[in-house]
Amino acid sequence: MIHRMGSVEPLRGVLYADPKFASGFRIFGQLTLTFRYGRDDEEVMGLRFCNEAIIALKQICPKVETDGDPKEDLTPLQYPQ
Repeated sequence: MIHRMGSVEPLRGVLYADPKFASGFRIFGQLTLTFRYGRDDEEVMGLRFCNEAIIALKQICPKVETDGDPKEDLTPLQYPQ
């Protein structure tokens, strides 16, 4: 999602992996949050002001069986303490 001037755009995406190409490989998806701060003119000078956090990392293909345990579907940030 993208947050600009008080509005939030929804997260959208499509992944297509050719089964012939993906055969024998594992495909992972990763959702990363990038928080930018600072002025745009500073980025032109080669300075980059941002923080990144990996929000979710999950194996997409082949599908992993979870044995019905709901904790298996949680991301590392969602695990109960």
